[in-house]
Amino acid sequence: MAKLTIVGRMLRYLLAQGAFFGLASVLLLGYYGVSGQSVDEDGLLVEEFWALALGVFSFFCAAITGVVIGVIYLLHQKRSRSAD
Repeated sequence: MAKLTIVGRMLRYLLAQGAFFGLASVLLLGYYGVSGQSVDEDGLLVEEFWALALGVFSFFCAAITGVVIGVIYLLHQKRSRSAD
């Protein structure tokens, strides 16, 4: 079994992190969508705003993680080609 390099370990960790944030985003935004909204007797809107905020935050975290993975991968490829 081949040993993973530090870059390989970092990419594997970032992929897991990106998958976690992506799944959390889908689940939270899905929950927000199906939870519905209502108006109580005082006229206040009752809605699961926390799920919307966390879902959007998770989406941006997943997108940033994807960009970081891409940059690390491209830099690693460029460095390994110049070493050859």
